[in-house]
Amino acid sequence: MRIRLIALVFLILFFIVSCQTAQTSDRKDALSDKDMKKDVQSQEKMDAVDVPSNGGDKVTVVEPAEKTSGQYVDIADFKFSPAKISIKKGTKVIWTNNDKAPHTVTADNINIGPNSGVLQQNEIYSYTFDKIGTFTYYCKIHPSMRATVEVVE
Repeated sequence: MRIRLIALVFLILFFIVSCQTAQTSDRKDALSDKDMKKDVQSQEKMDAVDVPSNGGDKVTVVEPAEKTSGQYVDIADFKFSPAKISIKKGTKVIWTNNDKAPHTVTADNINIGPNSGVLQQNEIYSYTFDKIGTFTYYCKIHPSMRATVEVVE
């Protein structure tokens, strides 16, 4: 009887380990697909490419050497720099994530303002401010990261 009980315990443990191994294998396959997407994206960065983001705005991936007109904001050391900018209506603001950590550029009022989705290291996001006013934004991942854009006529 004792041998049967031990055999049953081993059988249950084997079943549990088998299920966990299958789940880990599925995660590895998903990671491989994600890595493949990153490889494709890094190849696409050689040319400027517009990619729709989660917020419906466009994310423009541009080689660092290529500069477009607009106001630049760096994301580095877990802060937006400069933290406050003043621009004219119709100006494009371009954020570059120079941190190793992922960040977002998310307007406090999600109906008006930037909504980048997650930006990985060296990714760029741009948003054109077409309305006059003061717009505050933050990083959804690190909510203490905050900044302001003042738009004037």
